[in-house]
Amino acid sequence: MLLQARKVLTAVRATLPDAAVVVLSNLSACDAAHAETVRAELGDLLDASYFSYREKLAKPDWRLFSRVAAEQGCGLDRLVHIGDSVEADARAALLAGGRAVLLGEDDPDLGPPQRFRRVGGLPEVVGQLAVWRESDRATLPVRAEALITNEAGEILVVRGPDDEDWVLPGGRCERRADEDPAQACAREIGEELGLDVRVTSDDTELVAWSYQESKADENKIVHVFRLPMPDQTTVKSPAEIALCAWMPEVRAQHTFWRAAQPSGWTRSGRRATPIP
Repeated sequence: MLLQARKVLTAVRATLPDAAVVVLSNLSACDAAHAETVRAELGDLLDASYFSYREKLAKPDWRLFSRVAAEQGCGLDRLVHIGDSVEADARAALLAGGRAVLLGEDDPDLGPPQRFRRVGGLPEVVGQLAVWRESDRATLPVRAEALITNEAGEILVVRGPDDEDWVLPGGRCERRADEDPAQACAREIGEELGLDVRVTSDDTELVAWSYQESKADENKIVHVFRLPMPDQTTVKSPAEIALCAWMPEVRAQHTFWRAAQPSGWTRSGRRATPIP
């Protein structure tokens, strides 16, 4: 396997000379010897190696992909992950906002061809990477939203001047700034509500995607972060937010997501009590 991997990595280096190539693997401390073997056999072809026992994170946690992208100086939309697990490799990379190549016989419907491909073996990977290199890089809408709660256990929701439905406060990641979801959430809360909040990946409540919200039939990733109500007693609403309200959490869960449904996220309007 390592010999075949070496041949493929050599071809990847020749095809994409400017790309950073890393190993990202779930290994326990008991497998440290195997990690050393990988570094010894493939180290000259790798820019870095990430093993779960050292990173204290394991796939399918999207934060691991975010860490790799940040340390390699690239946006998540420029990350391509190759692996043989539907959940830990392909689905996890897509939820992080990247692309995925799945090795093996499984052929799940995880996304459009601009973002997801299944190949039979490692030799086919190089061809797929070349196809993606020649095509325009598909942008993936990644939205960050805040689940802000008060002492009564209610959720803060907002509505724009031209909107009919209530939504969670938030917005899209700024790709030009290589902004990660947590940074986007903090920025959007500041812009929309005038609140100064600190958001980290540890605040993640839910990550999901949907085809239904994209006119181009492409995945839309949504990261939801649970945050306590800040110390400010009054929520300030800039011009882009017409109204703020508190909604009981149970109702909000039915309003904004049904993560267990195959269709992914759904949205619909619900009544809420406006904030005076």
